[in-house]
Amino acid sequence: MNEQEFKTPTDKLVSSISYFREDKKIGFIKLKPINSWLVELEMFNVKKKYRNAGIGNILLQDAIKEIVKHNYGKISLLCRADAKAALHLYEKNGFEIEGELKNHFKNEENMYVISKLLNI
Repeated sequence: MNEQEFKTPTDKLVSSISYFREDKKIGFIKLKPINSWLVELEMFNVKKKYRNAGIGNILLQDAIKEIVKHNYGKISLLCRADAKAALHLYEKNGFEIEGELKNHFKNEENMYVISKLLNI
């Protein structure tokens, strides 16, 4: 198996993109179409020992390409306000903070609503 393997379950928007190394899944992104224009980045994770190696950036850029390929106009997500590395990754890929949700979820974390308009 190649260092990267991307699986497409249908000819529609890929619901998830995974990154493999030595046959082990070390990162993934899960996408959820909201309507004909908007896709939510629902889940995004890279295993801790593989972070800061560019894998998250590869996954995010591949997700954006997939979304653009299917003519969606915007990608949106929630990100913890204290997740500095994640915020930096999104920012360097052209995402912007649209708003903040205070005391969100059960553990009362502050979350940012982050999005990127896509050139289609």
